[in-house]
Amino acid sequence: MDRDWTPPMRARVVTAWVACAAAVVLCAGPARAEMARKDTGIPITLNTGNMDLRFGASIDEIIRIGGNGVSSGTQFLNNGAYPNSIYLRGRTKNDYGNGMSWGFKLETTVPTNPSDQADFSDETGNRNAETRSGYVWWDSGGSGKVKLGFQPGFNRYAGRVDLSNTRHAQNNDNRRWAGIDVTDGTGSLGVTAGELFRDYEPMRADGITYYSPEYSGFQFGATLGNDDAWQFGARYSGTLQSGMQARAALGYNRNVENATTITAGANTEAEDSWVASGSVLLPTGLSVTAAYGLQHPADNNQFTNFAYYAKAAYALSENQGVSIDYGFSRGTFESAAFKIFGERYGVGWERNFNPYIVYANLERVQGDRQAPGGGEADPVDVVTTGVRISF
Repeated sequence: MDRDWTPPMRARVVTAWVACAAAVVLCAGPARAEMARKDTGIPITLNTGNMDLRFGASIDEIIRIGGNGVSSGTQFLNNGAYPNSIYLRGRTKNDYGNGMSWGFKLETTVPTNPSDQADFSDETGNRNAETRSGYVWWDSGGSGKVKLGFQPGFNRYAGRVDLSNTRHAQNNDNRRWAGIDVTDGTGSLGVTAGELFRDYEPMRADGITYYSPEYSGFQFGATLGNDDAWQFGARYSGTLQSGMQARAALGYNRNVENATTITAGANTEAEDSWVASGSVLLPTGLSVTAAYGLQHPADNNQFTNFAYYAKAAYALSENQGVSIDYGFSRGTFESAAFKIFGERYGVGWERNFNPYIVYANLERVQGDRQAPGGGEADPVDVVTTGVRISF
């Protein structure tokens, strides 16, 4: 792919997708404004002594159809962005004065064929159960909350703030198609579609996290992990006088294990990284979401990696929405001598039947290897349909 990746070109692409979003809005007609929602499902509650125990599970299976220029096919996979999991969590029934309470959460994945590991030529991924969360927490009742153990950390979702109701169909998490190889028509470029695009959030790890109380919609926090790994972040959530809802997050991470755009064999530890995202929802049902990530690899001779993401969505009803998205990224390919660029764009649809959510997504992923003698990369075209149930 011989393209001039200049800001004007990227601006033209983004403008084209925003224009498409405007067309969708004009054609769709009025929408119900109350479309913001949380994940659905009601856990089973077990009463035992002074502890409320709740058991729950989530299953997210997809059908993925597409090709990468070398291989193609139809696959039946577990959505790597929302792995199948089961959990048990507990909370004290009675506060210990001034609202003080404590609790815990244990969660494990139960994967089948994870989509973030499956290429078109190989559907067999890791089916081993893995710990997703294992921590205890203590809420002071006024001075904040502390979590201790294996956990997401304060900045884990700082790149995925999203007020639309198409968060499963499209978001700044590429694991629906992350395992697919990017090719040049004769063989793999040595990079997967998922390695082209990352949100630069920290991986789950053991540590301790502090969450401050909310101040006028703002919350602050920090996580300390092993090997002097730090996270510092801030969040905002509020409704403006116009009725517009707004959310945002900003995080700085140092010495954390990171899912990066660096390919296999290179250092996967980031010296430091920034991640930010924001989303606004208008009373009309139109929402706009944007995210940015920046990473300095621990190997100082490597390029700085970055990624942009933007999405426009429209609520056709309280339980249904459509969206378009666009992403652009730059990472390090094989060594400091070469860079690789990525571009992605697509359309999505989602419908919530509580507790079932069904969704569909069409996405194109394009790689551009800035290496001497490199062949032109073929696009990766993927159609994904899925169903998710959580309780």
